[in-house]
Amino acid sequence: MHTYSISLHFSLESFELINSWVLSLAQFTGNDFRVRKQAFPHLTMGMFHAENDDSLVLPFGQYAGMLRGQHGKIVCTHAEVVKKKAVFLMADSQSEGRLHLWNRLLHDCLQPSFSAANNGLYLPVHFVPHIALATGLSSAQAKKASLFLEEMKMPVPVDIASIVLAHCKPYQMIQEWRW
Repeated sequence: MHTYSISLHFSLESFELINSWVLSLAQFTGNDFRVRKQAFPHLTMGMFHAENDDSLVLPFGQYAGMLRGQHGKIVCTHAEVVKKKAVFLMADSQSEGRLHLWNRLLHDCLQPSFSAANNGLYLPVHFVPHIALATGLSSAQAKKASLFLEEMKMPVPVDIASIVLAHCKPYQMIQEWRW
């Protein structure tokens, strides 16, 4: 079994803003995990196990088609330190509601045929829409991150440019549906 992700990717302008926070946080906290791993900004909608890439292409296309015509922007209102080890950029309630709906639609399309990956954290009952800015923080780094977050200018609109189906570890994009 292989692990696959379906995630939202951002416009160049939104990507550059979010990535600037990732780079600044890495420098400010001394934790460059996301930079070293080249974990580019994205918002994961779901993770699944499947036998091969081809088995997911059709259901992914059906899911992407369901989102055709949807509003391709979310508004991020704040960032927070989560469990003293990560920093997540969080959406406003209206954007979060839309992301929850999209997550449920995704799982309605894929869950009957594919098992959830990543300990089920992206299943609708556990889904917390977020954009990771830092991960793997020590307690001291998390405290530094909190100081950095106080200086971030919010709210900020984030434009969604595409939905991507990718193979995980190693990361390889399989299909992209542009907004």
